Amino acid sequence: MNVRLSVEKFLLIIVLTVGAILRFYNYGGWSLSNDELSALSRLRYSGFFEMIENGVKLNDMHPLGVQSFLYVLTHLFGTSEAVVRLPFVLMGIASMYVFFLIGKNWFNTNLSLLATTVFSFLEFPILYSQLARPYSPGLLFSLLAVYYWTKIIQHDSVNLKQKKLIKNYAGFILSSVGCMYTHYFSFMFVGIVGLCGLFLIQRSQLKWYLLSGVLMFVLYLPSIKIFIYHFSIGGLGGEGGWLGPPKSDAIWTYIKYCFNNSFLLIFIMAAVLIISVITKKGSIPFSKYQLLSLLFFFVPSLIAYFYSIYKNPVFQYSILLFSFPYLLLFVFSFLPSFQWKPLVISMWALLFSIGVYSTVVAEKFYSTQHFGVFKELVEKTIEYDKKFGVGNITHTVNVITPYYITYYSDKLHQQSNFLQYSTSKPGELNQLDSIVQQSNTPYFLHGWSNTYDPTEVEQIIMLKYPVIIERNNFFNSGITLYANESQQTQGQPIKPLFELTHDFETLSWEHDSLFRTQTEVHNGGYAAHFDKDHEYSPTFNATLNDIHFRKGCVIQLSVWINALKTPLDANLVLSIDDNDKNILWRGVNAKDFITMKNKWQHLYLSYKINEDFSGNEKVKVYVWNSGKGDFYFDDLRIKVMP
Repeated sequence: MNVRLSVEKFLLIIVLTVGAILRFYNYGGWSLSNDELSALSRLRYSGFFEMIENGVKLNDMHPLGVQSFLYVLTHLFGTSEAVVRLPFVLMGIASMYVFFLIGKNWFNTNLSLLATTVFSFLEFPILYSQLARPYSPGLLFSLLAVYYWTKIIQHDSVNLKQKKLIKNYAGFILSSVGCMYTHYFSFMFVGIVGLCGLFLIQRSQLKWYLLSGVLMFVLYLPSIKIFIYHFSIGGLGGEGGWLGPPKSDAIWTYIKYCFNNSFLLIFIMAAVLIISVITKKGSIPFSKYQLLSLLFFFVPSLIAYFYSIYKNPVFQYSILLFSFPYLLLFVFSFLPSFQWKPLVISMWALLFSIGVYSTVVAEKFYSTQHFGVFKELVEKTIEYDKKFGVGNITHTVNVITPYYITYYSDKLHQQSNFLQYSTSKPGELNQLDSIVQQSNTPYFLHGWSNTYDPTEVEQIIMLKYPVIIERNNFFNSGITLYANESQQTQGQPIKPLFELTHDFETLSWEHDSLFRTQTEVHNGGYAAHFDKDHEYSPTFNATLNDIHFRKGCVIQLSVWINALKTPLDANLVLSIDDNDKNILWRGVNAKDFITMKNKWQHLYLSYKINEDFSGNEKVKVYVWNSGKGDFYFDDLRIKVMP
């Protein structure tokens, strides 16, 4: 017996050591994510309570626990990646051992060791152990809550010494409150655990159990107003607004993600479950802990799924981390008792090796960008500034807040003058257009990360800077250095597959004569005039084949407009029809571009085709005077770019 236990302890040390190395490796070397930088940006208030009001209640959808912890941590030790992430990595490592203890108490030591082995090498728990967000602490607190909860339901208080009883309840209360202060889904998870306990607790302990719930509520009272406010505006996950509703196969897709999207690992887990059930020879003792494993895993997943469908989209893998470990316990729960003989150890070593290989080599965990980057954008900006000269480059970037860029500019001790930090909101493309037109530098740099960067951005820039010197694409982010035509020797201009400009100098489109005027022109001798009696402009008609417009290409439309009154309610329109049935319609309204009256300004529309078309569909381009306004327009340009 002692030999067997010593082998198990030795294997456990190996598992925890390798798991710790996987979580520690390069944890501070990769760019802080959008959510991490968002948390740091919301620490910059004059005092703690102001931070709670503005950085948590009004501008976050998480409880105050992690943000408060970061406030203290960064004030004591600074804001470097290594400092900020270290406590979360340590909590991720501690979670492995607490998970092992739960499996040992629920089933047996060798089964728990196998589950912990898989938990140690999977990409899912490793990734979220390296993030300075609520997931790692939420996982640790929820595991601790289940550990102490298990101690409580396994024993009758009559047979427990008073000191031990108090210790278990204190651990359950404090870890549960930790869940409540960390994330709303860890809060929900420990609520599910608590409800299950009502059916399992010894009657002699019921009053103590109910009292522990009351104490949890009392300890949560300082955050109750934040809780009520968050639920009044968004509810459980609070990330809604950018998330879409999950697809019908979302839970299966999530399970595949849990196992590195590796069919080999999924096959191994399925084989373990099926074979261990078959060996029971038709008699499957379904224990309460197997039922709890299923409940703890599936109930939060189903709540997240249906809440996202019917209330507010919150279904993300990160919020399901707290319930994930119990899937592993269930998979191994039917295994018969065994001893760690050489053959069994060899099979364990093979499983461990396959898992580590899957994460490190097959999935390329440490060389893959899992979130939009910011550090790399700043590093590339510094590189270009040094190579071409700071005064020779105009800088713009599209991020949620300037802090995401200035954080790394400060860390790398290099400040670049960005003239614009956002291009995704209404009216900001017009601001970008003004920056481009007023720029007199030979180079133009634009980067973006973790936010929608309109396709019109590149269209606007390339009207004056048609040469691409270098383009760097990262996960959900990128940065491009453009140049004007004088720098063609350093880069390659992108040649359009199709290009046409209608300037009304000739009557080449049907109904041109109804609009043509010489009263006000942008270029040449003629333009077109819209008034309340004209709703639709002359229309460009062709097939997709005629303009070489195919999947992956970008069609760029632009027109110069001079409005006699603003705001101007008019649209530049792209329409595609198939057998007289409209299958695509895109329009951009002039309100966000035409901001001054009696001045020629540009209106842009870009669309990247992601659909599969035959090529015989009809494409139309026109101006729609939806508000029956009075304005001039000229130089309607159509480009198809590869």
